[in-house]
Amino acid sequence: MIKEKDTEFVNEYKKYYQIYFDCIADSIDNLASIHKKYPEQYDKIIQFTENPEIIDEIIEKVPSNLQLVLLRVLLKAGEFGRKFARLMEMEPKEKNEFAEDLRKFAKELQKM
Repeated sequence: MIKEKDTEFVNEYKKYYQIYFDCIADSIDNLASIHKKYPEQYDKIIQFTENPEIIDEIIEKVPSNLQLVLLRVLLKAGEFGRKFARLMEMEPKEKNEFAEDLRKFAKELQKM
């Protein structure tokens, strides 16, 4: 027998993925645009993910007023990426805290 709670769960879970995939698709489109416009810089960022020791080489190529911004983005992206990898295993409170951390950093980026 199908329970109402099971139906609600599936509908809410479906809605989660609908929102998630839509947002991720927008982000991927944006990333593709960045990659197309700035292939050399993009390739350096990819190299950084494989070899963090080249951070100085990357940072030195951007204006001094943007060096801290780039460094913060790279570090936070790594931190958030590790958290995303275990998102489904997180407890609800930890998921909410992670969501708040993401929102907080997004607002911080707007101010930079």
